[in-house]
Amino acid sequence: MATTESLVAQIQGLSSNAVDFVIAVSKRFKDQVLMLDVPMRGVAPLLEAVKKLRTSSEHLTALHPDFLQLCLLENQNHIGSADICFQRIETSQD
Repeated sequence: MATTESLVAQIQGLSSNAVDFVIAVSKRFKDQVLMLDVPMRGVAPLLEAVKKLRTSSEHLTALHPDFLQLCLLENQNHIGSADICFQRIETSQD
């Protein structure tokens, strides 16, 4: 009979493999929409993948560069900037 620790390790390994698989498929999908010259078709699916992979709003995923590339190519900057809101830092000249 397997111990609880070994089962937890197996489940964590599967989830890591699943994440790697989602990233690989999403990157391949991005390459295909770029090859077909229809980047807008990739914006919504990659946005969903990014949302699923994120653990918090401060966390950037491996898919963020691909998602933002598609947004920029389609001039959909508002979609990309809504997903990544950079905090403005004020500095003084003193």
